[in-house]
Amino acid sequence: MRTYLVLFSILLVFLAGCISTESKVGDTTTAVNMVSVTDFTGETSTINSPVERVVSNYGLIPPIIYLFGEGDKIVAGRGVMGADEFIDAVDPEFKTRSKDIKSDNVEEIKSLNPDVIFAPSWGSQQGQYPQLKSLGVPVVFIDIETSSNYYKTIEMMGEVFQKEAYAQELIDYYNQSTNDVLKRTASISENEKPRVLFLVYDQKKNSYWTPGGEFYQNNLITMAGGKTVSSDLPTGKAQINVEQAASWNPDIIITSAHTMEYPSTKVKEDILNDDGWKEINAVKNGNVYAMPFDGESWDTLGPKYVLGLYWTAKTLHPDMYTDFDILKLTSSEYERFFNVSIDEVTLVGDNIE
Repeated sequence: MRTYLVLFSILLVFLAGCISTESKVGDTTTAVNMVSVTDFTGETSTINSPVERVVSNYGLIPPIIYLFGEGDKIVAGRGVMGADEFIDAVDPEFKTRSKDIKSDNVEEIKSLNPDVIFAPSWGSQQGQYPQLKSLGVPVVFIDIETSSNYYKTIEMMGEVFQKEAYAQELIDYYNQSTNDVLKRTASISENEKPRVLFLVYDQKKNSYWTPGGEFYQNNLITMAGGKTVSSDLPTGKAQINVEQAASWNPDIIITSAHTMEYPSTKVKEDILNDDGWKEINAVKNGNVYAMPFDGESWDTLGPKYVLGLYWTAKTLHPDMYTDFDILKLTSSEYERFFNVSIDEVTLVGDNIE
């Protein structure tokens, strides 16, 4: 019996070591646990917890990390297209603390000693990632191009930062808001739904892409009570020109951009002032609208998900939202999720007054 008790005690000590260890840094002793996360490629990574150092090579991730109140953990990474205006308003020290990783230099990334790297799933077999994984650096691959994937990402972030209850609170809020919009638009007949072209500035003058297939912006328009003209295109970002737009002849055009240097309002001006677009119904009737941008475009799957949904629904069906104050909701979300006043944020776009 004594032998069994000794073996059982050894087993307990071994199991405890798998779950939690202790590391000493200076005079501080910190309990270190391990978190296992299965990413969008199906691979499972084991990450030290609490996570203290994050590298993001995926522009959609830093805003989500800030949504979880963990932005000060980002040691390298930038927002979408490097546009960090909103993050700067939330955290003025972000750019001095966080490096802008643009290279495939494995040693540079490893030298930052990250607890975890977030990267886009489509690059899982490319660049530096296989090397980093082989070096034992946890790399979590994420795909946030559909609503369901965004929800899954929120759940994953809850696990990584051990804030599962908060993640569920966010998901409940998103579901409640989505259901509210769907309830309002459910009574709209197919004939009453406007045909909408979603037009995104492609960082070159007169160069645009539009979402194809299951890309989120198509879902956004559908939920908001419109009919997207580009859903028959293969999923992803499809380059389009004025000839393609004219063949669709949409009732409404929504412009979007991912930089304050050339925002959606400027893209709208370009469309309205280009003779090539003037015969398209949306342009002839003055139904071209600029998606709000505050450093993050509201059509992006991210912390502005609810704002973008309500804005799109109100833009397509203003008569159904006369009681809805989008600016009031914006101010409320800024303070609730980011502890920042709307007066500290630069916000451009239509229908936000």
